[in-house]
Amino acid sequence: MSDAHNEHHESAIKTPKQLIAAVSAGFLIPIVCIVLLVEYVTNGQTTGGK
Repeated sequence: MSDAHNEHHESAIKTPKQLIAAVSAGFLIPIVCIVLLVEYVTNGQTTGGK
């Protein structure tokens, strides 16, 4: 093995608070995006004279 594979790697998440924030954001951001897209699509499809 080369020395490049033996380097010490550190995580970007260092505290439990950062872990909770990252996991929460990982779930909440996609859900918010989906809800906003659904609202955009359902409001954009109204047709009629009124």
